[in-house]
Amino acid sequence: MEQRKITQVAESKNENYRVGDTIQTTGFSYEYPDDFDIIFLNAGGFVKIRGAKIISIGRLENYAFEKVPLVNSRGFGIKVNNAESFDSFLREFAALENSRDLADFSNKYFFLNQFRELKFYFDYVI
Repeated sequence: MEQRKITQVAESKNENYRVGDTIQTTGFSYEYPDDFDIIFLNAGGFVKIRGAKIISIGRLENYAFEKVPLVNSRGFGIKVNNAESFDSFLREFAALENSRDLADFSNKYFFLNQFRELKFYFDYVI
């Protein structure tokens, strides 16, 4: 097997976003709707995006499910479509005890291909 090494890494913007900021919803390897919510499970937070603008940032315990798509902090879609399934999602996350449980939870709730896709650009993946 050929040995490969990483020769280029895409630059990452290290930005802090605030309520009122406009976000880019379309890029080379992603396309999000103008209205969606980001759920940060490990940090216990959320961001609400409406019209491609941040309208709210808060603690997860203050989050109320709305009929918009959900993504996690890595941009993966979350398979939740109502308040009851969102509550189950949070309860199951809180009950995780080990990495095997986390893998099962992730396979149940997260999917990559809703808003993102892997793009091959020469010899590396974006």
